[in-house]
Amino acid sequence: MNKLPSEIQDIIYNHYWQFKFQDVLNELTKCFNLEKKIKKFLYTYCFKEILFQKKYIHYLKLFNENIKEITKKKFLKNICNFNRLTLFYCFDETYKDNICSSIDENLKYIAMFSLGCSGQMRYIILNRFQQLSNYKILI
Repeated sequence: MNKLPSEIQDIIYNHYWQFKFQDVLNELTKCFNLEKKIKKFLYTYCFKEILFQKKYIHYLKLFNENIKEITKKKFLKNICNFNRLTLFYCFDETYKDNICSSIDENLKYIAMFSLGCSGQMRYIILNRFQQLSNYKILI
């Protein structure tokens, strides 16, 4: 690569760093995008008259995996905390181990997220996630 003219090297390096910069931006906005996507789903389909219907378990499990992916990256905890995102509650291990201990592992993180944004319906939602955890499809 060093044998190329400097103008071509500049173009190549410019493109390379543009892609790297885009990767960093995508990583930093991942929390915002995921939270927006989950809240839209929850408020559209789950926080209704019948809370968390069984037909949505597949989507809840997918969101759970996405949240679990984010909680593995500890630097995103500061981003969630600084921007007061509901995803911040999903980083709390004691909350996960104590409050959500009776919830299946495939629904634990989405349950924590739902409890964080549910307001006055927290106990009802916790109870509903416990019922969903006993549903046979999860096993």
